[in-house]
Amino acid sequence: MTSTPTLSQISETMRTDLTGMRDAQDALETAQRHYATTTHRAYATSDAAHEVALVDHLPPLREAEEHAAQVAAAAERNARDILRAIGHDRIWIDPNESAVAAQREPLIRQLVETSPLPALRDELRAAIIGEDRPTLYVYASYLPGRLAAAPGPLDAGKPELQEARDEIRAMLGQIRGTLRDKSLDATRERAAEVIGKATRTGLAAAARKQQAAQAADLASGRVVAWPDAPSLRAS
Repeated sequence: MTSTPTLSQISETMRTDLTGMRDAQDALETAQRHYATTTHRAYATSDAAHEVALVDHLPPLREAEEHAAQVAAAAERNARDILRAIGHDRIWIDPNESAVAAQREPLIRQLVETSPLPALRDELRAAIIGEDRPTLYVYASYLPGRLAAAPGPLDAGKPELQEARDEIRAMLGQIRGTLRDKSLDATRERAAEVIGKATRTGLAAAARKQQAAQAADLASGRVVAWPDAPSLRAS
């Protein structure tokens, strides 16, 4: 994903990735069952024949494991790219509120640029209490710049200014929560679902190799924990 995707492209990507992981899981489960059946000790005439069967029937299982791991890795990359493209939460007001905010913007901008911080704190608090969303939106747009400016030389020794600055910063956090744009929440949740599914698929694809490595450690005399094989169908 080299360019910024549209919402319909994002939805299609995640739908395709979830379908691809489901198909890869099905193929992996089928390969696992086939390998377990064809290499069962009861079907071998000797231990040597059993060892040969374990080797001869392994390539299809390895192929299914590698395919599942590749599909899961690609799906996770896509989901993380999508989350980066969506970005962090933004603040939002509806069109009618935006019109009101535009009318108030010149005055509020001037107040933010020229008023003492304690006065701005009081104005901001009144807007929060009054649930004045257009005013809150404009303040949230301009106050961060005022707070980012270094205190002037005459501000030294005035703790009330730092207190007002801290209170404004806290209230801005409250405003961002109040005005947070929730329109992309479902997309974020879907991307998290894809990442979770990719993690489980990747673990399932790697389970046999991990267990073989741990069995080799045990055979060598080193004591290691033996984890349960991950379930492909875990939610």
